[in-house]
Amino acid sequence: MKILVVGAGPSGLCTAKELLEFDHDVTLVEASNSIGGVFAHSYKGLRLVNNNMLIAFSSYFEGLTSSDLSMWDAEKYVEYLERYAEKFDVHSRIRFLTKAVKVDRDGSGWTVKLDKQGEVSQEQYDYVVVCTGVHSTPDQPMLPKQECFKGKLIHGDKVKNPEAFKDKNVVLVGAGEYGSDLSYLIGKHAKSLTVSVRRWPGYVIPRYHDDKTTDLDTSRLHHSLPKDLSFSIFTPLLKMKQNIEFNLIRSPKDQAIQKEADRLNLACRDGNVFQRITSKTESLVKATLELGVKLKPQIIEVRENSVLFSDGSEVECDYIICCTGYKSTFPFIDQNIQAKAQNIRGMAHYMLPLNEAGIAFVGFIRPGVGSIPPMAEMQARYLAQLVSGIKDMPDMARMKRIVNMQEERDLKTFPFDAERLTGLTSYLDFMSQLSKEVGCSPKLFPMLLTSPKLFFKVMCAFMCSAQFRIHGPGANASEASRIMKSLPTVSGKILAIEWFLYLISLPSSKFRRYFQN
Repeated sequence: MKILVVGAGPSGLCTAKELLEFDHDVTLVEASNSIGGVFAHSYKGLRLVNNNMLIAFSSYFEGLTSSDLSMWDAEKYVEYLERYAEKFDVHSRIRFLTKAVKVDRDGSGWTVKLDKQGEVSQEQYDYVVVCTGVHSTPDQPMLPKQECFKGKLIHGDKVKNPEAFKDKNVVLVGAGEYGSDLSYLIGKHAKSLTVSVRRWPGYVIPRYHDDKTTDLDTSRLHHSLPKDLSFSIFTPLLKMKQNIEFNLIRSPKDQAIQKEADRLNLACRDGNVFQRITSKTESLVKATLELGVKLKPQIIEVRENSVLFSDGSEVECDYIICCTGYKSTFPFIDQNIQAKAQNIRGMAHYMLPLNEAGIAFVGFIRPGVGSIPPMAEMQARYLAQLVSGIKDMPDMARMKRIVNMQEERDLKTFPFDAERLTGLTSYLDFMSQLSKEVGCSPKLFPMLLTSPKLFFKVMCAFMCSAQFRIHGPGANASEASRIMKSLPTVSGKILAIEWFLYLISLPSSKFRRYFQN
């Protein structure tokens, strides 16, 4: 089958790789001159929020070891993607500086207009996969009376060098992960910096404690715990767990950061860690502790040289930087398909638009805690099976059931964030559901009987994607098992509490279903 993949970021690369595994004729077009998507064109100082083995694709761990876990900067991650593309011969399929400008139906296939630096060509494809990512178009809000402002108002996407704001008064709008990071990076150079938040920062989780990554608890066990535990009789146990985690921190600086993060998290009334989108960065906390950056409520008026906040306070500013996220736009596709694709949760498995054959959208999901690239890879593995005829395309009734399940689950899991973030979902639920479709779920009960150590690591280590190469199609059991067995876990005391909470809350019927997958 002749397939066009649009975008050479992480999602486009793994989609092309999985399709090539089935000998499809794959062309990948990329508007820029390099692979990596947003990571190749980011601001100076961008650092990832998951460790390198959690963000890695399940089929490529070369050069990665559990003894060297770290949160890569953007440059190192792009280097990893370059090695991946070379390893699986994806690079030879990429056309750089080439945009898809029009994708039209042509019978059962597509007529595609491609623009390479002004030279337009027209080609035919059987299938189109859109992998342009969740950072394709900056979402620039209209601030009250912003036309009065005599300074500069920009989106955070335009920030490439934080040093450019040296000796400037800056107001930064938004405290998500990249807003938080910019608050510290810019705050080190600015004359003053104020962060405006309409609601409250996401649940703050620092990247490191004592130079060790803090995402070891991104495990099956931890994320299988009931979402309402914080409002149950088990609250004291959760508090004990939190105290143990804090007391394990040795660095006074990291203790201070975690204490301030705890204060911010407790001050938020919008649910607990399981119910909120997370902000996996310590930067905003460091900005307040080290740089005196102020946290303010929403802006109610922009004046000539200042900003007025809803608490009545006013600050002077030269720049207003809106770190207000992105929106996915697909101007090259029919408007009817565009409308469906913008509601990520309204597509089956967050990738297949209803009543639209021959097109898929990979990599637009966002986990509350977890990593997007392995999720995109799982979508790509499933899509490759569908277009290759190994799996039957779900009929419309089943696709609607899948969408209804997604909506019900996500709105219940993330009651404060899911409606505005249509790609937000649970990492564990998503990976468990789609891995069953692919046929690569780890077989937990047989594993418990035959390899208790592997079972323990699959349950208790962070959800490294290698576990989805132990069984089923595309398996590399010996290598995947070796990787999983090497992974570190949180302390035994924390695991003991989590196992108790998990087992006491697990009905026997659910237990049987979970371990017989």
